[in-house]
Amino acid sequence: MNDNKYEACPCGSGKKFKFCCYEKRETLRGVSDAGLTRRAAEFPVDKCFISQGWKERGLAQVLVARQLPDGTSLIASYLVDVFCLGIKNAFVARLKPDEMRPFLNSCPDAMQEISYEDARSVIMGAVEFAMRFGLPPHESWVTSRAIVESDRPFGRKFDFGKDGKPFYIAGPHDDTRRIMKQLAPLVKEGNAHYLCVDDSFPDDIAEDQDDEILFEEWCGEISCLLEDVEFEDAKEAIEDFLQDYPERWEPLYFKATCLMLEGNDAQAIPFFDRAIAIQPSPEAYFNLANAHRSLLHIEEWIACLKKVIEFDGDTGDIGESAKADVDDFASTIQRNDGLSLDRYFEVGRMFERAFEDLTSGRFGDAVCGFSDVVKILPRHVQSYGNLGLAYAALGDRRRALEGRESGLVNAPPPCAWFADNCARSRIASLNSNVFHADLGDGSLTVSSRASVATTWKSSKRVAIRPFLNWR
Repeated sequence: MNDNKYEACPCGSGKKFKFCCYEKRETLRGVSDAGLTRRAAEFPVDKCFISQGWKERGLAQVLVARQLPDGTSLIASYLVDVFCLGIKNAFVARLKPDEMRPFLNSCPDAMQEISYEDARSVIMGAVEFAMRFGLPPHESWVTSRAIVESDRPFGRKFDFGKDGKPFYIAGPHDDTRRIMKQLAPLVKEGNAHYLCVDDSFPDDIAEDQDDEILFEEWCGEISCLLEDVEFEDAKEAIEDFLQDYPERWEPLYFKATCLMLEGNDAQAIPFFDRAIAIQPSPEAYFNLANAHRSLLHIEEWIACLKKVIEFDGDTGDIGESAKADVDDFASTIQRNDGLSLDRYFEVGRMFERAFEDLTSGRFGDAVCGFSDVVKILPRHVQSYGNLGLAYAALGDRRRALEGRESGLVNAPPPCAWFADNCARSRIASLNSNVFHADLGDGSLTVSSRASVATTWKSSKRVAIRPFLNWR
């Protein structure tokens, strides 16, 4: 656009450019298109379009354009299968003002304007519908979802499927065999329909039915063994299951769940990761979240709970529980520390770096790191204790004792009692130049993540039976 700062701002606010988007434009210079996409919610929505006749055809092209401060538009195009698959493809492009109309004219179908919230309802609703049947969105959704604020609730305004049931119409670029294998149990029960050009494909489905029935029976048997706490028999059955179905996610899920029920959370995590890599499911993410929770992996715990909500919605049986945990933790952090979750995790990473410096002997860097943490979290007793240990290692007895005292003043009573006893035993061993301390059990560095342990409920919840339609 023309750089005259006193022209009308291109965002349409009616203000002069200088007093509206000028400064933001300057701060965004050099930011890549991918970076702008991640920050899409900062920019106003310009217009949204959808292809005409999409409800009857079952396929919609949805365009969402956001106005950037320099006058260009960030536009996302979504190919949405509202009958079955959800997002089939998506891309994001940056267009100049004179490129918007040619872009619209290049669309294969006539486009009509639609409100932003209606566009979100079509896109997010289709994703939610497909995920109910274990059909994840195309990988391009990951890089384009920020345009429609996928983390924000949406209005469920439209119906999906054909008469509420998945109706798969095979496309030239679909992995048809995988999709049909996923839908096979529903097709058998009359709860899904399909249209394939390849007439031989229904025979393939029929051939798979007997194997699917055996597979489901095996899943049911293992679920019963786990529910009855017969872990030795369950483990034997799971190993046979893994050998016969190495390509499926369910055997890996069962193995991980069994390990978790036995208290081997660290060993369970890699198997949950492998199961999710094959087929994401809310049950796998829920159990993975609780494994991380048991190991005090806070950020991983919350990230997995958010995945549960993404896959199961915030009203599903598992999704509702996950949302309650996230909201409860977020409100606790806000109430105790005055921080958002993102800011809390950022401070947590600052603590981790300082902790690594401390245990690696970089005591000066550790002092700087822990000092930064306590500026943000004045009651973080572990940082005060570790700050004292770092000063002690540098031979600064006075500041080491000050770190201990600060921890006692700012910490809640139980933490203060613990800090006092540990700090006394460590700082008492100081002479003027040398700090003798074991940074393992018994010191103030009990765990680099221990500061949040008291905010969690101790009960372990495990989802044993996978929802087989997620295959």
